[in-house]
Amino acid sequence: MHAWKDRIVQLVRESPACTEDDIAWKITEEMSAKAAALLAPVFEKEMGRSGRLSIQTDPTFFRNARAIVDQRIVDTRHAKFEDFRRAYDAGGMKVKEFDAYGAPRRTFRHFCRVLDDVVLTIRDVVIPNPDI
Repeated sequence: MHAWKDRIVQLVRESPACTEDDIAWKITEEMSAKAAALLAPVFEKEMGRSGRLSIQTDPTFFRNARAIVDQRIVDTRHAKFEDFRRAYDAGGMKVKEFDAYGAPRRTFRHFCRVLDDVVLTIRDVVIPNPDI
C-alpha cells in the first residue's frame, strides 16, 4: 500500500466528501487498470484462458450474498461464459469442485485483506496519527 499512499492523499484532498469506500474503489480501479496492462501479454498468449483480472466483487458485502456482486454483472457473465454458469447455477458443481475452482474462499479473503489495507491507509491520511 506504500506505493499508493501519495495517490490516496491526492484523492482525499481532491474529494473531501468522498467516503472511505469511494476512495478505496477509485484506488482499486486504478490498481486494476495497471494490473490489466501487466497481464495483457499473458491474456493474449493464452487466448484468454489465463491473465484475467476480476474486480467486480465488493468484499465489504461479504455477509450479504445478494449485494456482493451487482446483478447486472452476474447476468452478463451468466449469458457469456459456460464456466460461470457451471460455478453459479445450483447443481452446476459439487461443493468440493467449487472450493478448488475459480475464486473461492482463499481469493476472497485476499480481496478482504487488500481492502483493509487500502481503508487503513485512507484513514491514516484522513485522520493522521498524532503520535507519529
